[in-house]
Amino acid sequence: MEIVKIVICIIFAYLLGSISPAIRISKAYGIDIMKEGSGNAGSTNVLRVMGPKYAAMVFALDVLKGVIATLAPLFLVGDIAGYWASVAVLLGHCFPIFHKFKAGKGVAPGLGAMLAVDWRIGLIVLVVGLSLLFITKRMSVGSIYAAVVLPVATFFLHNPYFITSICVACLIIFMHRTNIVRLVKGEEKPLSFGGKNGKKEKV
Repeated sequence: MEIVKIVICIIFAYLLGSISPAIRISKAYGIDIMKEGSGNAGSTNVLRVMGPKYAAMVFALDVLKGVIATLAPLFLVGDIAGYWASVAVLLGHCFPIFHKFKAGKGVAPGLGAMLAVDWRIGLIVLVVGLSLLFITKRMSVGSIYAAVVLPVATFFLHNPYFITSICVACLIIFMHRTNIVRLVKGEEKPLSFGGKNGKKEKV
């Protein structure tokens, strides 16, 4: 019976993760975010295409998505359900069933999941990510380093989330694989923002 509950939590988290605020908000304003900028349905692309106000909305909703998807199973079922739900919500966000299995890169819901599991881990990841973002002006760098730090912080805090934190980190890094290639080549563009534009950018 416990396994059934865990499976239900994982399915719930995946379906919740599959709801994309970036796609829904952009469409409400007559923009298909999947056809603008980088074509990525995340807060970074929304920032570039629509501006900071809408990007903040998307980021907050994606973080909340991660918090709810992880926290509900943690309280209602137990640690194992919550831990694997945190992975499932990222899978839903990155490969959403409602949007042809293509959307964001998992950073914001990943942060929400970390905060739900242990606010200290979430805070460490957030500080590292923001620090690298401000230093390099590249969201991808902050996101990748935050993902790398995640299992390290989990390990040193002796949190049992360690194994699943590795899964989360690997997924986020995998979703940034094209960014990594551009970083190595020196072609990754710095973060910028503004209003709607139709120019296809690599971010």
